[in-house]
Amino acid sequence: MKTAKLVLITMAFTVPVLLHAQEQSTAQAQAKGKATEWDRLTPLERARKVSRIKGSRKVDIQSVKQTMGIKTGMVIAYGHLIPPPYKVESIGDKVLINGIQVIPSLVVERDVKPIPIPADKKVFAQKKYDFNQDIKKKYYTQVLFKDKKELQSEILVYAKSQPIVEDVRWGTDILFVKYAGDMGFSTMINLPGTTPEKPWPNRSKEARDSMVTYITKGIGTGCILIDSDGGVSPGCGDKRTVNEVMQDSKLSKDEKIERLAKWGNYETAMDIVDNYDSQEWKTEGAQK
Repeated sequence: MKTAKLVLITMAFTVPVLLHAQEQSTAQAQAKGKATEWDRLTPLERARKVSRIKGSRKVDIQSVKQTMGIKTGMVIAYGHLIPPPYKVESIGDKVLINGIQVIPSLVVERDVKPIPIPADKKVFAQKKYDFNQDIKKKYYTQVLFKDKKELQSEILVYAKSQPIVEDVRWGTDILFVKYAGDMGFSTMINLPGTTPEKPWPNRSKEARDSMVTYITKGIGTGCILIDSDGGVSPGCGDKRTVNEVMQDSKLSKDEKIERLAKWGNYETAMDIVDNYDSQEWKTEGAQK
């Protein structure tokens, strides 16, 4: 009997451990299977998988001839070799080189469609924005001559009367708002001091100006690659290599991409194969 009990007790502890080990083994096998699926892809297949550009990269561009600018270096945009001198500038929300829009990508704008936002959500978002601005206007136009607690109470009454607001409460100089359909107080309207806060600086302009500087420095190092997926990277090989690869009739399209990827990168290689023009890639003054 003691032996039987011991066996049962041992099984009671062993079976869960075995089952747990089996589950771990199965999970590891599944994880390994998923990893192997990616591992089985070639570098080119991986590049195509992660790229936003799924169709043709063919794009016609026309550069504006410059009389002044950066006279050395090389710029490849969308697989086209842009002739120097180079003028890099930020206009509005775009970055241009010799009049060619490079940021945002022309191909992305053409082919990558934004996720559509339902009309009712757009309307609701606008109502929330208008409500936010309305609260700030009511607060800052009265806070200097009205008792603060009285003003806050009036704003609470007003806020609760709005159809889009489910609940609202005050914190310290912050109005917490729960809009209809929200799980909780999703919005905080910050109302410090007696005057509105200054607007945030234009971060997008700062980013564009930084990109202009980055591209300019990249050209100065010898070469800058700007691809259809929006990537910008410095460095490439001798442009004679591009002609040798593209004019080799024995190479398949994928073989050309593989070779050009070693010259630059996969995105640029795919761009060149779709947009190669031998007149653009003349070898006089080949740049390394």
